Amino acid sequence: MARQTAFITGAGSDLGKAVALALAREGWHIVAVLRRGDAASALAEELRRAGGTVQTITANVARRAELEQATELIQAFGGTLRLLLPAAEVMYRGSFTEMNPRLWQEMIEVNLTGLLHTVQATLPFMESGSHILLPGSVTGWRGRPSWAVYGATKAALRSFAEALREELRPRHIHVTLLTIGAVDSPMWDRIKGEWDRETMLKPEHIAPWILHLVEHPEVMVDEIQILPLAGGFGKRDRL
Repeated sequence: MARQTAFITGAGSDLGKAVALALAREGWHIVAVLRRGDAASALAEELRRAGGTVQTITANVARRAELEQATELIQAFGGTLRLLLPAAEVMYRGSFTEMNPRLWQEMIEVNLTGLLHTVQATLPFMESGSHILLPGSVTGWRGRPSWAVYGATKAALRSFAEALREELRPRHIHVTLLTIGAVDSPMWDRIKGEWDRETMLKPEHIAPWILHLVEHPEVMVDEIQILPLAGGFGKRDRL
């Protein structure tokens, strides 16, 4: 595959990093957007060792000016974007009646508003055959106690994906919703509950499916559901 360009937010960890590494091994150009600047140099070196070329930048996706500055790096790789993965997100769990509004506002700002900014800011760089992969969640179609706001951001994402897909279909730009079950990451250490992380998906389980999608632009895939064998949240789903 000839060198192509991907724009990935949340590239410093979890799904974003796994996909960035998978693409780097295929020789892609990668614009990696991270929230934490201290991780940028280490990520860049890791992606280069894997075989990719990379531009890293620190940005808060909820701030449009910072995001637009990040999109300028696409020009360094020829100005055409083949793949967008807006993987930046935050997740807090708890009773909605008791949750601090600051926490649910942050989820909306990053998971929804930030994603909308990311898609709109990168669309001018896309052409026929480009692919937008939107990371959803099982909580977006099956409501669960203690996940009300996080699930709401993912439910809104599903509606957005369906509408955007039809809007961009005449331009032959793909929009695929990734409905993903629980993915093992250090994030679960900060979330109250009993989680069997051994039964969760690993980020590297998801990356090959994304590679398969972008390697077949002649096929329009509306949605892929990727779940652990044990179910959406693994064996111990104590909500």
